[in-house]
Amino acid sequence: MNLKKMTFLLALTVFSSSAFAGFLKDGGYLGAHNGDDKVNLLVKAAPGREGSFFAVLMKDEKKISLYLVDEINSSSYSMTPLEVTKDGEIGVVNDDPSLVISSAKNNKGQDVFKIMSANSSNNNGFNGYFEFAGKPSKVTWLDIEGGEYKTSETKNALQISQVDSKEREATAVFLTKNINGTFTLREKFPSMYLINQNSVLATGTKKNQLPSAIGIFLERKGAFGGKSTEMLLVNPKNDTDMAVFTKK
Repeated sequence: MNLKKMTFLLALTVFSSSAFAGFLKDGGYLGAHNGDDKVNLLVKAAPGREGSFFAVLMKDEKKISLYLVDEINSSSYSMTPLEVTKDGEIGVVNDDPSLVISSAKNNKGQDVFKIMSANSSNNNGFNGYFEFAGKPSKVTWLDIEGGEYKTSETKNALQISQVDSKEREATAVFLTKNINGTFTLREKFPSMYLINQNSVLATGTKKNQLPSAIGIFLERKGAFGGKSTEMLLVNPKNDTDMAVFTKK
């Protein structure tokens, strides 16, 4: 086979594989919820699960849901809520998707996508409809960030140790009215962390393996170029129930 023919076949192969690739990419998208309220969709590729993503769908700090996003075809994805399972892991409890993402063209010929109900048995997470018109989000989904954090009520609300890169975990000391004590923050899925409370017993320290919240770290860009880092604890059974800690 001559070089020109080989080059043509390689180019055809690349085109064929990319022509049917999904439209979602790692990063953040800014959109509207029910035609008005702003929402952010943050996505990260799911390792070992080709064509799938993990996602954060959030409306400011009022409501946040976490999802597993699976490609249906080149123009649509399913979104299945992630929860804390009975055995203390992050996973899918109801495997029916609650939302569906579909791509389209707007009246300017630009690629846009919409999210709407999957009309399934799964009602967890957001409802209503969403429209994303190609605007980037000003929120970035981060890995765990060690340091000191505050809340609107407490100046020294949280201290997170340096991360153990091998175990993918850190120690977190909370000093707030609603949550206090020493916890282990352990990464379960990329950039998603469970908190296990450490109980000090006569025989030593024991980790309580029954977490109820999922921790995520976000960076927000301000209006004048400033940035802030937050750690949020999200209750997946009630996604308007969350605690927000801002890095000092």
